[in-house]
Amino acid sequence: MKKCFYIITTHDGKELPCVLQAVARLHDLPSTVVVSSDGMIDGVEAKVLDFNKRTKIRSIYASRAARVGARRAQTRNNAVRALLPEIKANDTLVFIDGDIVVHPDHKKHIAALNGADVVLGYVLRLNPERSNCLRAALHKEGICFSATFSEHIPLLHYALKIRTQMLIAGIRDFTKLPLGRPWWPSLASGNFAVRYGAFQDVNGFNEEYIGWGLEDADLGRRLLNAKFRFRSAIISGAGFHLWHPSNQATPATVAQFSRSVDAKNGDGPCFSRYGLMSPFEQDASELLVQYF
Repeated sequence: MKKCFYIITTHDGKELPCVLQAVARLHDLPSTVVVSSDGMIDGVEAKVLDFNKRTKIRSIYASRAARVGARRAQTRNNAVRALLPEIKANDTLVFIDGDIVVHPDHKKHIAALNGADVVLGYVLRLNPERSNCLRAALHKEGICFSATFSEHIPLLHYALKIRTQMLIAGIRDFTKLPLGRPWWPSLASGNFAVRYGAFQDVNGFNEEYIGWGLEDADLGRRLLNAKFRFRSAIISGAGFHLWHPSNQATPATVAQFSRSVDAKNGDGPCFSRYGLMSPFEQDASELLVQYF
């Protein structure tokens, strides 16, 4: 039987309680939730343990010592490494960022690959006021398995309505699939699903990306060049981004992406030199994995 693993990555743990609350409200619960932190962050282990005790959902916490620069690609790969003793080729990995609140039907629309190897969700960026409204509702209601967002969070209807209107209007923020560009489709790592066999075949995220941004576009490009099948769920796969000052792609990651595009034009290399099976500047002993 195929399993579904939800992977949540965080660099500070601040929004993790809200994100875990939303995962606990999924109508169809995942087999396991893996939280992976970029460095050993105070309090994250306790939050994962608390989530496990309250929900009985199997939980894993992966961490390693902090390094210079954000290592988002490695943090995501570490979560998958924590699953290597058990994961199978046809199992599904669902990646969400540690500031993304998902809709209760998220797993139904994202994890159901329906013949595809990769399913692209969408992240709706909320403003500060609406983010605070969503945070307050989640904390007030606590963990509730039977309730839907529509019953408890009026914001959901508003957000879905606005998102759909903007998509129909063709506003650029919603065109996450830029046809005709060499890196199509532009995979957003904050909300997507991938079959593990496909993820493994391209060696996961490229860990040479140090800093913010574009490691997800690199993965999407390699999966596309490897002829894997993509499906869009930008309407049904709702993910709501809790507001915080945004980080822009750093010069180092832009330069790394340019090198990758040059090297992978057409049907060029799809396998990352430093990735899931070949970590960059990380020994096996550095990865700490705790199972709850």
